[in-house]
Amino acid sequence: MATLDGPQRDPKNGGNADSFVILLHGISGCGDDMMFLADGLADALPGTKFYAPNAPHPYDFANDPKSNRGADFDPTGHYQWYNRFSERTRQQGLYEIAVPLNAFIAECAKENGLDESRGAVIGHSQGCMTGLNVVPRRSSPLGALIVHSGYLFSPDSLPQRKTQRERFFAEVKSHTPTCGIHGTEDSVQAWQMMQEAIATYDELGIPAEFHLIGGLGHAIGPRSIAIMSSFLQEHLPPIKS
Repeated sequence: MATLDGPQRDPKNGGNADSFVILLHGISGCGDDMMFLADGLADALPGTKFYAPNAPHPYDFANDPKSNRGADFDPTGHYQWYNRFSERTRQQGLYEIAVPLNAFIAECAKENGLDESRGAVIGHSQGCMTGLNVVPRRSSPLGALIVHSGYLFSPDSLPQRKTQRERFFAEVKSHTPTCGIHGTEDSVQAWQMMQEAIATYDELGIPAEFHLIGGLGHAIGPRSIAIMSSFLQEHLPPIKS
């Protein structure tokens, strides 16, 4: 792929892909971190090709105000979709990342001879925020969007939230069916932020559902994968010959 690079997995059934799923990792992560989902979802989606691209920017832990990395941390092989140094860099980054991500979606569809509506995006943490902001601003919908453990608008600033909400409502162009998942024990992002994101989608007429998983922290668990499997089977059913 010319736009983004990372691991990929061919369909489990050994045939040509009838759908594709793009997995977006969290901040300081990499594509390899998300490939366990290809294993977890393959039985439900045997005709699906999975892609787990690395974000295009090296993780800038020195300028990450929320970093818990020590001074001896080696950032090699760790990436970020945007710089979260400030709300300004976050918003700027979310607009900028739309260009390579949408190009990558187009490349995945073309590589498999499929329409983009046969594709889905799954994002966790910073990958979740990326998906929540980028996908509805696309000119055409995907087959599905699954977002896990994240938020849509700034959790830190009421004035920023108001401005972001107004811009989002003005800029939404498409309505991809969306599934939001969050854990009740997430100490990184409160689950109410995901609930708000899904409610906002619903307000805009985007088909959206919300799943709150008891006892789950800032992670993707077995129950998450079961929910994802069901949602993707509904929105990316096998192509009938």
